Amino acid sequence: MRKNNIYFYFAALLLLVGCEDFDDKNFDGLDDMTRPENQINKEYTLTADDYATISGLKVEGVEADALKAVKTNFYLTAATPAHDVIPAFLAKTWYTASAGSAVKVTYDFGGETPVYLSDLAAAQNYTVSAADYATVWDNDKYAFFTPSKSPEKNLPKVLATAFPEATSGTYVLASYQYSATEPGGDGEEAGAPFTEDFESVTPNADVNLPGWTNFTEKGTKRTWQGKTFDNNGYIQFSANGSGEAENVAWLITPGIDVSAYTAPVFTFDLKIGYYNAECLQILVSEDFSGDPLAANWKDITANFYLPKEPTSGYADNWSVAGIADMSGYDGKIFIAFKYTGSGTGGKTTTYQIDNVFVGDNAPVNKSELLNEDFEEVTPNADVNLPDWTNFTEKGTKKTWQGKSFGDNKYVQFSANGSGEDENVAWLITPAITVGAGSNPLFSFDLKVGYYNAECLQILISKDFSGDVLAANWEDVTSHFVLPQEPASGYADNFSLAGTMSLGAYSGNVHIAFKYTGSGNNGKTTTYQLDNVKVISYAASGAALKPMANVITENRLAMYTFNGTDWGEKDSVAVVNPADYKAMGEPGSRNNFSSTIKAENYLPQFLGVKFPYAQEGEVKAVVYNYYTGSDTELKADEYIFTSGAWKYNNIPVETITEQYTYIGKWLYNPNVTLVLTPGKGMGTGHFQALTDWVWENIDVPAGVTTKGLGYVTTYGNNDYYFGGSEYQNNFDFRPSAWKQQNGDAYNALSDKELTDLMWERLPQGIQIMLESMYPTAVPVEGLTVLYTVSFGVYDGSATPIYTIQYELTGTGEFTYIEDSLKKEGEE
Repeated sequence: MRKNNIYFYFAALLLLVGCEDFDDKNFDGLDDMTRPENQINKEYTLTADDYATISGLKVEGVEADALKAVKTNFYLTAATPAHDVIPAFLAKTWYTASAGSAVKVTYDFGGETPVYLSDLAAAQNYTVSAADYATVWDNDKYAFFTPSKSPEKNLPKVLATAFPEATSGTYVLASYQYSATEPGGDGEEAGAPFTEDFESVTPNADVNLPGWTNFTEKGTKRTWQGKTFDNNGYIQFSANGSGEAENVAWLITPGIDVSAYTAPVFTFDLKIGYYNAECLQILVSEDFSGDPLAANWKDITANFYLPKEPTSGYADNWSVAGIADMSGYDGKIFIAFKYTGSGTGGKTTTYQIDNVFVGDNAPVNKSELLNEDFEEVTPNADVNLPDWTNFTEKGTKKTWQGKSFGDNKYVQFSANGSGEDENVAWLITPAITVGAGSNPLFSFDLKVGYYNAECLQILISKDFSGDVLAANWEDVTSHFVLPQEPASGYADNFSLAGTMSLGAYSGNVHIAFKYTGSGNNGKTTTYQLDNVKVISYAASGAALKPMANVITENRLAMYTFNGTDWGEKDSVAVVNPADYKAMGEPGSRNNFSSTIKAENYLPQFLGVKFPYAQEGEVKAVVYNYYTGSDTELKADEYIFTSGAWKYNNIPVETITEQYTYIGKWLYNPNVTLVLTPGKGMGTGHFQALTDWVWENIDVPAGVTTKGLGYVTTYGNNDYYFGGSEYQNNFDFRPSAWKQQNGDAYNALSDKELTDLMWERLPQGIQIMLESMYPTAVPVEGLTVLYTVSFGVYDGSATPIYTIQYELTGTGEFTYIEDSLKKEGEE
């Protein structure tokens, strides 16, 4: 990327007579302005978010499609002229600016993106459906392609059906499942799940199944044992009757390779007997190798509902404990059922477990009776969701309100700042229908802030019909954990407050979150609620039958329609999930971003994918890009040259320009160059002038050694124009000029020599500008002025002067007569 940084400043300090320049045309009355109330003067570089903002603007004379492309290109083009687009952006961003404001904007400018790259980035997404696979296989047994049912052969047919109105040039990014192995047997599906129904256990004997680990950590009288009841096999543990102070026992599954599944879940069935304490944990390890105590374990118990009843006898029926998402694991995992109890300490709850399942498509029906994530609330406004009740019983200053933090919305109540003695408020769910014999599970996430008192209750009513105070409410707060910290600030994250069975209820119920606090009496704890759920799980009745050992992976391919047929675009390489994973860090989210740069990975990706690429071969690469708020499709072009793949999109140039506000924002091409006098302040301008004197005056005159002509021995001063890079000023002392080149100046009086200095000065600065800015280009229709501020040392002081030049051609500067002025003089 080429840098072209020209520093622009608002040049309204000098108003010229007889020259109609940019300021004269556009800044009428500028010199009469009163002091502005919000004058902005700053430097600003456009960000990715700014380009996204620009893409949504309406700019007169600029096509909407061209603006839309700015969001993903991250640069402006000839179709989105900076001098039209940036003023519109500034007007939206600094809408309170007052006259005289100036912003120096740095932006990227690129040539037009090849049309086909924009088309690829705008491709429609299509995921092959179960119905599509059923058509391919002529049955509904398999939801994937294989070598015999290849995507190359079948996707064109699928897309022809899905897009009957497609026009030539249409692009579609197809997502599908693929297995390199053909399925076997009758009715098996992709990704053989891990299942165990315990029908092979020996009743009343230690569990001894292939690959399973049955380990007793503490105690000798109890182990995990096989059981049967009503022709059903299962496993069980209870510390009852052990007579031991501690009973700790593990039952661990064989290793399960979850990478074989697309969206793996873990579920099991559970029955409780004689509950008196929480004794069961569900744990996962990725490094277990035989010794449970040497492995690392993650507790995932919170994903399941472990009932706290019955306290006498056994539950009438088995229930699905829940479903845990296991997609966060990769490779082999082990799942442990860990019992911790005491035969002498009253911790003897009996746990019976059956139908362990890990894989895709769990044989469980999941019904969401309520699933509120509060993403529809309005931040900082009263909660007003369909069928929810937001009721303030006492106090008038506080209500349950919607809130937003980061990209998450939730609800919140706090009595803080109410200034009232009592604040009592209710937030009540819609009616939840609990079917007879069902076991729906109620849960919610909670975050606490500035804890100073218990203010929250969880209540359930079976007769609420609109009047909160007339209904009967049961307090079920004890089923949940409501943290009593932090006393200052907020908890770092939301956490699951707990899970409660609603199986004891029947018909319609309402759940209430009731806050009781006081703004005046130190009861102001903040409670934030999210993800209020009531979910019912039930076995689907499907057999836990091991499936064929078929492993599938998600693949992506770019297809295009030529007006007659669909075909895969050979010149396009799509980065697939497996590719992101192989790259390392990009695999964490299957995308690139401003911090995980695509250009750092794509050349190697192409090298692996096309090992025999020939010189000049071109490929487009399609990939996911995270903008900071959304993930979008992008397409870049690469060319194989000199043995490597190189980025081949249109080069992008970085430009800095100034824009000024005069009631509206306008591009201001005028330049003010400030040459601040002082040792070490040189920026190369005076050196360029000295070099010119050496090359064009001294050397042609036959001078071969610096110090013998107009240029000093050190080569950083000249006394033809008086320029000094060392002091960054002009030295107009007659004595210094005569000392350096007496042959040229001794015959002149000091006055005559001083007049000569001022006579030469405009030419000297002209040479300086033309040497430093040879590529400066005039702006069509505008007079571009360069104002130079500089110091002149006269032996006692260094007063500041300004002088102006018009840019009349590329790198050509013309002195504006009578523009030389001493600072402070009119």
